[in-house]
Amino acid sequence: MKATKATIRQRVEELLAIRLDGALFPDMRQYVAEKEAAGEAPWAIPEGGKPVSERTLWRYIALTEKLMAESVKESRKKLLRRHLAQRMSLYAKAVSQGDVRAALAVLRDEAELQGLYDADLYQQVEELKRQIEEIKHSGHPDHPQRTPEIAPRAAAAAPAGGEPHPGPAAG
Repeated sequence: MKATKATIRQRVEELLAIRLDGALFPDMRQYVAEKEAAGEAPWAIPEGGKPVSERTLWRYIALTEKLMAESVKESRKKLLRRHLAQRMSLYAKAVSQGDVRAALAVLRDEAELQGLYDADLYQQVEELKRQIEEIKHSGHPDHPQRTPEIAPRAAAAAPAGGEPHPGPAAG
């Protein structure tokens, strides 16, 4: 007997939940076997039915992949709002339990997420821009560009090829 769409949906949602907790294929196979043996819905094997095959389990896992992909198709703006809301909730839970360290960690993470610690990043970028302009115009900021000095005698003593000037031609 084939599972209904509602049963498949329930199974996939359960597998997704344990998958998000880190379950791998062997863990999921064991989970399903235990649920089937206990006769728990939606895994109960109907009269005359067969246990879920590995092939079917892999199809369910593929459906969990689709659900995960759909759940993260949020815009960046929505994603940021959701993350901030989740942090507010975590902060409230930590404070209500008197867990000051967890509350501080949540606040720190929220501030990082909002870029509050990057305030001096702007100053660093501006300083780097200034240094780049200085390098473009005068060389390294700590070591001004110097023009090489050429000794006048050395320049006259040797021609471009590096060979000494030949003396007067004997003739």
